[in-house]
Amino acid sequence: MFNNTLIQNQHLKSVVIDSIRYFFKSKGFLEVFTPVMGKELIPESTIETFILKDKKNHILYLIPSPEIYMKRMLSLGLEKIFQITPVFRDDEKGNHHWREFLMLEWYSLDADYKDLMKNCQEIIFSATTALKNYYNNNHTPQNMIMLNLSTNFTPPFREISIKDAFLEHAGWIPAGDFSIDRYYDDFILKVEDNIIDISKKIPVFLTGFPQKVSAYAKPTDENAEFTQRVELYINGIEIANGWTEINDINFIKNSIISENNKRQQNNLKPYPFPENFLNDIKKLEKPYSGMAMGIDRLLMALTGCDDISEMMPFVDL
Repeated sequence: MFNNTLIQNQHLKSVVIDSIRYFFKSKGFLEVFTPVMGKELIPESTIETFILKDKKNHILYLIPSPEIYMKRMLSLGLEKIFQITPVFRDDEKGNHHWREFLMLEWYSLDADYKDLMKNCQEIIFSATTALKNYYNNNHTPQNMIMLNLSTNFTPPFREISIKDAFLEHAGWIPAGDFSIDRYYDDFILKVEDNIIDISKKIPVFLTGFPQKVSAYAKPTDENAEFTQRVELYINGIEIANGWTEINDINFIKNSIISENNKRQQNNLKPYPFPENFLNDIKKLEKPYSGMAMGIDRLLMALTGCDDISEMMPFVDL
């Protein structure tokens, strides 16, 4: 017995991925392929992954992002790279979360967060165009998940700064010695809810996140308390997160230590210090930026689907 929804969604995912590959290759990006497990991770205080052991009891980690390898590739001479790969997050399961999902990541030298925003708009427009062409050129069964027509996917998307969003919806600006708990409570309950509502009509870039919650992002030129970090929301879903990177190796080392300290404060085990990663990226001198976009979430946003499990071929993980 065939599962029509599963089959149809695999077709749609293939169409979107083809459009993404075409976009990046037309812009001179090289598609790369990196391991899905390793001995090192870039620590983040809020992300957990799966831990494996080999026959000799060596610990390996399933990657929550290909970031650590892709940045090392930049340090070895590549300039514009992208990758679509499975990634893994432990204890993530819900309408918008899954333990294993497809991630698009891209990195480019001599680029900043504004370039990432331009890339995102072009990727989304390309993907929606590809889906429309697919629908027009193929017989679509009555129960086919269709393109979400309530959201305007045509660039330019709306841009809202985190300072303006907090001031308008929470009544304060997250600067100075503010409480992280208060920040996340107000962000989730007051700020993000409003961003979600707006993004159901037009995609929204949320920019300028505080340094306190953006460990590896470059500060803005205007105020070092805020960063060149951006998130993209479409149809109520956060689908992408990226930033202009910091080249200062000492800053990166201190951020790694800080993130591991936060993990311990949250009763999580710290990750090993990523010496190989640091030895490679200290060779990076040019400015660069990088972005991560969830493919399954993107497809949810483009079709108006409200549960990520509908994008998965099998849901018994």
